[in-house]
Amino acid sequence: LADEQPGEWEANIRTNRFSGSAYIEATPIQDLHIRSTFATTQMSSVAGQFYGKNSINGKGASSQASITNNQSSFISWENLLTYRKQLNDHPIELTGVTSYIQTVNTGNWTLGQNQLFPTQSWYNLGAANQFPAYGSNYRKEALVSFTGRINYSYLGRYLLTITRRSDGSSKLG
Repeated sequence: LADEQPGEWEANIRTNRFSGSAYIEATPIQDLHIRSTFATTQMSSVAGQFYGKNSINGKGASSQASITNNQSSFISWENLLTYRKQLNDHPIELTGVTSYIQTVNTGNWTLGQNQLFPTQSWYNLGAANQFPAYGSNYRKEALVSFTGRINYSYLGRYLLTITRRSDGSSKLG
């Protein structure tokens, strides 16, 4: 019941998130179809935590407060090109795909013990006079992909498919 006493323990996380996508399709010339798609998710969060000296985590020693801020960004851009041509008994289809995916995460945190006024919770960490600590982080990852395919048919009985794919990642050395 120690944590249930007013002002002894508090935690709160606030998150804002936006997700959206859009695409465009075009046929600039006969037999050529293009589709481009863009999608994104943007997120930010703030997490605060406080526990007083009489709480379970405080164990009668001192109060502790912390705040953590995180931001993340995800984007995806894909393009699909398709060319179809019928030459008498020889239908041929050429397909090309490009893809780019990127994720960026950043964050920072601050921690302090022995808050001067417990009612300030994590909103005034400058008043914590013991064990101040802080840190930050950054991570960015990207992936680029290319794919191509040729489909050929003769009289609808004999089929030939040639495919090629190539990827590049920021995670690889």
